[in-house]
Amino acid sequence: MGEIITGYGAARGSKSIGGGGRIQSAIESKGEESPKMPFFCNEELSLHYLERGQGEPLVLIHGLGCSGADWAFQVAALEKQFRVIVPDLPGSGHSPPPRSEYTIAGCASALWSLLDHLDVSRTNIIGFSLGGAVALEMAAQRPASVPRLGLINSLATYRTDDWRKWLEGSAADRAFSRDLH
Repeated sequence: MGEIITGYGAARGSKSIGGGGRIQSAIESKGEESPKMPFFCNEELSLHYLERGQGEPLVLIHGLGCSGADWAFQVAALEKQFRVIVPDLPGSGHSPPPRSEYTIAGCASALWSLLDHLDVSRTNIIGFSLGGAVALEMAAQRPASVPRLGLINSLATYRTDDWRKWLEGSAADRAFSRDLH
């Protein structure tokens, strides 16, 4: 299955505790103890994540070039009502890169592995930018497991065959418009 390694910025097998970035700063400014941000590790991957609050699960997925720490202010507000789970995608934040290539489907599968380990069978998901693409793929992989899906600054599709169809349709529309004039 998997294991949890508690710490900040730890690589696989490490158990160090250190700085937690913006989430830690936001929590400290409220006068609370900083949460431990564990790693989920299995034979395929290692993911750094934050889990706060209780209630209905809510996964917040960051965008390209970002980390879960970008959700600090949202976590502070949402943890009062939800079980908020904020992963660092593979190769982002404190999560090491994937052992194989980077793919949207691979990121989605990695997050489902984490959620399976946390015994979360159904979750609401909000994704920002690249996180929206990962969220869409998670919903496509397990549609019955995602009751609500929120996309922020993301595309409705990221698959190349969908883009090709759109471009072909768009070119046909332009040609039709020229023929009318």
